[in-house]
Amino acid sequence: MSHKKNKHSAFYLNTVTCIAFTFFLSGCATNSGNRESGTSIQDEAVQNARSMNTADAREYVAIDSLYRSKSYEAAAKRGKIFVKNHPRSSLKDQVYNLTALSYIGLKQYSYAVPQLKLVIELTDNNALKNMANYNLAYVYFEIGQHENAQKSIENISP
Repeated sequence: MSHKKNKHSAFYLNTVTCIAFTFFLSGCATNSGNRESGTSIQDEAVQNARSMNTADAREYVAIDSLYRSKSYEAAAKRGKIFVKNHPRSSLKDQVYNLTALSYIGLKQYSYAVPQLKLVIELTDNNALKNMANYNLAYVYFEIGQHENAQKSIENISP
């Protein structure tokens, strides 16, 4: 009897955690006025890239354009090529982010995970790091890795 009770308690706890996490994600997703929203970070990166006017910056702008037009497969493919062609680019963190977002758009979550981890590892931009942790939590949640999702949420800094 206690085994069934423990199993039921664990199920209940997981269910409550999932519901709470879903509300948290919904709250974050609706916070579009926030300066650190994904669109604002991307807009700033595109503006910076346009002012750089270098080959890697022009390629980043092209990848961003593909992503925004929901050409996720093309954006992901060009993101992977970008990293090979521009290994020292200061835009690599942004390209990894766009590549991850493209995989998320394609619902290819397992491909998004390593891209998001690279964003978190490489970037000095705290807002981008937070967004990558948020997106990583979302991906982990979607693939049923709730403990990893919780860890990613805990890595978001104020």
